[in-house]
Amino acid sequence: MDTLRRYFIGLLPSITSVRKSFSITVMILMFAGSFPVSRIEAFSGSGSGTELDPYVITDCTELQEIDDELDAHYVLANDIDCSFVPGTTIYTEDFETGAAGWGHSGTNDSWNIDSESCTQTFDSTAYGTNGNSGSGCSEEQLEVSELISPVISLTSAAHHYIQFDSWADDENGPCTDSGDYDSKDVAVTTDGGSSYTVLNDCFALHSTESVDGEFTTWRLPISGFANEDIQLMFRYDTEDDCCGYGWYVDNIVVGEGFVFTPIGDNIDRFTGSLDGAGYAINNLELFAGDYTGLFGVIDEGGEVFDLSVNGVLVNGGDYTGSIAGISYGTITDVSVTGSVSGGDYTGGLVGAHADPDGLGSSSPLVFTWDGDSYEFQVDVGGTLPSTVNGEDHAALRDGSLAPRGDKYDLKISQEYDEIVYYDELQLFTVDHAPGFDVAASIDRNLTGEYFSFAESPTHPLVSCTDKWGNDCLAQLAESDDDWSTKNPGDPDNFWVLDFGDLSDAEDINLIAEGFSDYTIDTVTRFKAIQVKDADGNWVDAYPRSQIDPPKGAPRTSLISLKDLFITDDYSVKVAFPRARMNWFAVDTTPQTELTVTGSYPSSVNLRFGGYTEADKTVFWDHDYRQRSNTPFEFLGAPAGKFTKYGDITPLLSSPDNQFAVLRHGDWMDVEFDYTPAADGLERSFVLQNWVLYKHWDKGAWARTVEPLPFHGMTEYPYLAPESYPYTPENTAYLEEWNTREYFGGGVQSNTIIDSSADVDVEGCDYTGGLVGYNLLESITGSSAHGNVYSECDDVGGLVGYNSEGSIEESFATGSVEGDEYVGGAIGSMNDSGSAYRVYATGNVTGYYRVGGFIGRNQYGFIEESYATGEVYGDESHVGGFAGGSGGDSEILNSYSRGDVTGYDYVGGFAGNNGGVINNSYSTGYVLGDETDGGFVAYSGGGPAESNFSFWDEDTSGLSYSEQGTGRTTAEMKSSATFTTDLGADSWDFDTVWGIDPGYNDGYPDFLYNLPADDADGDGIDDSVEDAGPNGGDANGDSISDSTQANVTTFVGSVSGNYVSMESTCDTIAAADIIEETENGMDDEAFDYTAGLFDFELTCAAPGETATVTMYFFGDYDASLVTVRKFNGVNDEYLDVPGAVATNSTIGGEDVLVITFDITDGGPLDMDGTANGTIIDPTGPAFNTAAAPQTGLGGSQR
Repeated sequence: MDTLRRYFIGLLPSITSVRKSFSITVMILMFAGSFPVSRIEAFSGSGSGTELDPYVITDCTELQEIDDELDAHYVLANDIDCSFVPGTTIYTEDFETGAAGWGHSGTNDSWNIDSESCTQTFDSTAYGTNGNSGSGCSEEQLEVSELISPVISLTSAAHHYIQFDSWADDENGPCTDSGDYDSKDVAVTTDGGSSYTVLNDCFALHSTESVDGEFTTWRLPISGFANEDIQLMFRYDTEDDCCGYGWYVDNIVVGEGFVFTPIGDNIDRFTGSLDGAGYAINNLELFAGDYTGLFGVIDEGGEVFDLSVNGVLVNGGDYTGSIAGISYGTITDVSVTGSVSGGDYTGGLVGAHADPDGLGSSSPLVFTWDGDSYEFQVDVGGTLPSTVNGEDHAALRDGSLAPRGDKYDLKISQEYDEIVYYDELQLFTVDHAPGFDVAASIDRNLTGEYFSFAESPTHPLVSCTDKWGNDCLAQLAESDDDWSTKNPGDPDNFWVLDFGDLSDAEDINLIAEGFSDYTIDTVTRFKAIQVKDADGNWVDAYPRSQIDPPKGAPRTSLISLKDLFITDDYSVKVAFPRARMNWFAVDTTPQTELTVTGSYPSSVNLRFGGYTEADKTVFWDHDYRQRSNTPFEFLGAPAGKFTKYGDITPLLSSPDNQFAVLRHGDWMDVEFDYTPAADGLERSFVLQNWVLYKHWDKGAWARTVEPLPFHGMTEYPYLAPESYPYTPENTAYLEEWNTREYFGGGVQSNTIIDSSADVDVEGCDYTGGLVGYNLLESITGSSAHGNVYSECDDVGGLVGYNSEGSIEESFATGSVEGDEYVGGAIGSMNDSGSAYRVYATGNVTGYYRVGGFIGRNQYGFIEESYATGEVYGDESHVGGFAGGSGGDSEILNSYSRGDVTGYDYVGGFAGNNGGVINNSYSTGYVLGDETDGGFVAYSGGGPAESNFSFWDEDTSGLSYSEQGTGRTTAEMKSSATFTTDLGADSWDFDTVWGIDPGYNDGYPDFLYNLPADDADGDGIDDSVEDAGPNGGDANGDSISDSTQANVTTFVGSVSGNYVSMESTCDTIAAADIIEETENGMDDEAFDYTAGLFDFELTCAAPGETATVTMYFFGDYDASLVTVRKFNGVNDEYLDVPGAVATNSTIGGEDVLVITFDITDGGPLDMDGTANGTIIDPTGPAFNTAAAPQTGLGGSQR
């Protein structure tokens, strides 16, 4: 919009107020295509709140009125100033002369008026305090202690406020009544305290993080008490098992004035849109509790865009940000400046950025005909990149599939932001004696085998205790609608189960029904089946990698415990990550005979079928009867060639890498031939699938059909030499079947796009410069520029915690300080979270797991990213890029440049690597008291692989490393180190990497950082080289000069003709044609009509001898040429020994060719040092008078 404003002024200088020229605005916007015309038409009136006629906001009070209609559409008409303007002051108290009229009461009450604190020296000499004796270790249980003001008579003004200074040192925690934390409230009473109104909604009044911190000023509205007599109440509630110095308040003011409060909250969420129209909200101040921001919570479908918020000041509790405490919606083109302070989940832009319901039953959905209707049964498949094997066996519930005529009829839909690859589908009928049911095993070694269990298992659950000590017997004793407890704050639950005496049992099968709740975040992915050993300790009954945890929709599974009990203690401990369980039992009934018959579909028809509505109360239970042609949530626009609609039966009839590729909204109508079960037998069903899917949130590779997966791949996205098998048969399949092409271009909702926060941020757990906590959502093209401070965990310059979300083309520049899991860009990342082309430049300080880019990378994927800040960690796992990287995490094509200091496990790139780090490097100085390493200090806890990665031995000060290869500085700046020396494993210097001496100190950098028109990094525009002689191949080697770092071609400034130079060294760092006079003296006996080639070479090793060949296009007689150089050290011109000048023709043009050798550190090298760099101005000299030939040649001083 700023661009449009400047355009208006240029076109219409006579118009004094462009923003009021509405007809012109409409015309320009229609032409520009930036906004729908409907948003601008509202300027002609106040609007009606619809998308076509939004409400027009002209001042801060109108902005506050969004509270009254949270689902409407709004647009700014001008810049808005939200500065607090105090009116008449009604009451003040600074406690300097006592506390007249103030009282205090409560259990263990300790409010008093002190002249000094034993722990603090404040500006004032007296203040209200509810502290302890000052020991800092004996905080009493106060229950509720109240400091009560004298009566204050409010006026008839429309708005009143209270302002006060606060300092606290206690066990600050969530605003709950659990008694586990200390809480602080400010309230108003009109009856002496018998009843009261709390001014802050679950007000955090968060504690100062150090005893020498300063007071924080708070300002709250007092609403609904005009013309009444009130008293203020400062209510303090503490528990007794933590240290603290209590709560101090001072400088209390009550007066007239409007105080802006967050729009909406976690109950009443904003679902409309706010169009900033390029305008700004200035000087916004927010003082509130949890869910603090311009909006408390932006719900799914809510939008804020094209808006600036300048000079914001935010003090909040948990879930605090300048734009929103939590955003489930979309924020685009929003910029913020100022400061933000909060508790957990605090960010410069938003506190938490999340999918409102998680992924739910993500993956293809199966509906079956049960004799009356189609009902949702299960979701199927595996998600990339977490798994690369799409085999999945799903047992269907009893009675869920009945014949329809002579067919079994199923519907399989793809309704999510995913691309699905379906390669095989079989229905297995399992016939058995009555009284039994059938399940697949969660033992991955038994995939494809099916087992029976009694419908009434022999040993129901006798006792059950969960991770938190809760009795879960009533919840989990039988299959019903009562599911295990959900605890998002501590997601990795386990259950200790007792089924009674199993000593006489021969077969012992554990039966479990549950699902994975993707709305619960998890870090550890703890999964286990455990029994007690002889010492009473829990030990694994199965290797954890062998256990297949529940899927997104409920399934009943089985695992054998036969011969696994070590003692006569038959209790079992079961752990699944983020699982919600419904039922456990043990069945000791011997296996009954099963008759298993598999069949492929008789027909599969692919069509567009739309989207079903889901009941999200527990798991996502989809209703086939409630369908829409438009999605119930905003979805992206994946690009590529999808499978054509129609009969696709052959594609699902064998596992052959010929997939049915499905887009959201696609449905498959599937039929299998029906044959009845034998008399006296009952029938169960298992659906066997080979299907993989990738979710939009995972990054750019997940938004296009390519790269295609294939059977046997080891990872995804895969790296060369792995590739989809483009055999003649598979190529023919792609051409015949995958013809439904989409070009993308859409964006997913629930995203942050092209937004920035230049905000200093202070918070506790999950604190980030842009976003505190990013769950399942994407951040693209955004940045954070302020400093981030926390004394808690998961702290990042850009994002504090990234769980299953994607971050792309974004960066952070501020310094970061935290405790554990602290990173310049990201504090922690897990569960297939991704970062692509993200960088951080700020210094990072922390205690444990501290990294220049990321503190802890657990199951995350990072590519083409870097960090340049210095890193300091007090304890262990400290790295220039990553403090620790474990699990199935991957870091590819990344680098770090900052110095690293720590105590133990200190690495130039990573403190610990338990994942995969490939094609990466580090250059920083490394200092550790215990274990350190130039690249990686310690490897373990996972794949622990690092391939084709390097560190600079010279700059790091270390010649050893757990992983990586050490190289000298000169070698690190040579492309040969990363290409020629690696052979087939070369780094990608065509699309990813480049070297330009003018960038990144000459170390490899990403092409997206280098000038886009200088791909070979020689400082010459590609278009100039491509326009050179011989079609851009001036040296005639049949390779384009613009693609070779050791060849440079350009127009010489002296002759006006093209010149070219090539070197056997790796890189021509700089090259130019200079005149003789630029050397500060003339070579009196010679003329340099073509100029001198002033160049700098970068070689692979110090002391290397390079062959240099120069090409001067034009009519020159080689027989008249003497090759001379200028020595700037001695200010003299010299002949170049051994130089040869010849005439040639290249591309039909005459050219003078000069060839000579030059040694790094030798007499022709201007810097005289063997350092891998050669500097030498040399050119063809034409003799104008006889000159004596001495020394290196005709010396002319």
